[in-house]
Amino acid sequence: DKNIVYNFSNKLYLILRKIFGIRVYKPQPPLISRVNGKYLMRIILKIELNRSISRAKFLLKKEVDILLEKKAYKRVYVVYDVDNI
Repeated sequence: DKNIVYNFSNKLYLILRKIFGIRVYKPQPPLISRVNGKYLMRIILKIELNRSISRAKFLLKKEVDILLEKKAYKRVYVVYDVDNI
C-alpha cells in the first residue's frame, strides 16, 4: 500500500535526521515509483569521506530493523544502494 511505504519512509527519515543531521535528504519517489505492484521511495544519506561508512551502515540497518519490527511495516522491503561519489 502506497500510504504504508510513504509513512515508513517519513518515519525513517525523521529518525535518521536525528542521527545524521542535514546529511539525510527527504524521502522522494524515484522517476518510476511503482514496479511490479510495489511502491518505491528513495532516501539519500551522504557520508563524508573522512567518516566511517561501516558505522553509518550499522546505524542505518539498526534503525530500519527497529521500524520493521512494527506490525504495520511487516510487508515493507528495504534495499540499500551504496554509491561512491
